[in-house]
Amino acid sequence: MQNFDPRLIVLFCLLFIGLGAFSIFTGRRRMLEARAQGQRIVWFKQVGILTGIEYILLAFTFLISISINAGWLPKSWSQFLVPFYIVILLASRCRSDAIAARKRRRRADEGRARPRNLLRYIPSSSSCSSSSALCAS
Repeated sequence: MQNFDPRLIVLFCLLFIGLGAFSIFTGRRRMLEARAQGQRIVWFKQVGILTGIEYILLAFTFLISISINAGWLPKSWSQFLVPFYIVILLASRCRSDAIAARKRRRRADEGRARPRNLLRYIPSSSSCSSSSALCAS
């Protein structure tokens, strides 16, 4: 396995934190816009906020992992950091699963909400002939 420069990983972590903050900011703005239109949306159903939380959790997971592996912190802290790392990793996984499930549910709802137009042409009553089954009343 390759050893990556820890500075590069810290740079990516800062990028993830920035993306997370931006996603939370845009999700909050969309929530406020929806409330201004009279819709009631709670924060944990806003995909932008959930994505931002996920990005920040992933950044903390990377930072904890690199700090343990690179020896930036004292060895005595590892007994506390490893369980914390596992909790953050599982929380990040749960957020990721929640976002994926919400997107699948939204796609399924959009599929059911669309009316299926099986009859593309319905003739008006004036163009009906007596032999047409669609015009029978």
